[in-house]
Amino acid sequence: MERGSGIHAIPGPPEAGVPAAAEAGTRPLRMALKPGARTADVVDLSLALEREQSSLLTRMAAADRGGWSLDERIESITSASDKLAVISDLGRYAALRGVDAYWSRGRWVVLNRTALVVEP
Repeated sequence: MERGSGIHAIPGPPEAGVPAAAEAGTRPLRMALKPGARTADVVDLSLALEREQSSLLTRMAAADRGGWSLDERIESITSASDKLAVISDLGRYAALRGVDAYWSRGRWVVLNRTALVVEP
């Protein structure tokens, strides 16, 4: 399960969350994604992330094989390594791609809170 990526929202009728909310001493929120919110599926995002990571690793390997000056090799490897670190989290990768929310395992993971309309 993705943790810390955003707001995890389970769809369903309002009464569906009442028992769990009552146990926690809270109440369920009714919310919806705004029209035009950019959404994605976790499988599609995961595949795109794997392609991006593979491309960066290939770039690092090419730089390490030679034919470049030491400074060029260091620059290329450092740049690719920094990018790998930034996109190591699926939620962060999705947000960088402009995704407001993605569907994963029966729930929405909302990365951009401004893409939500919350009922008062």
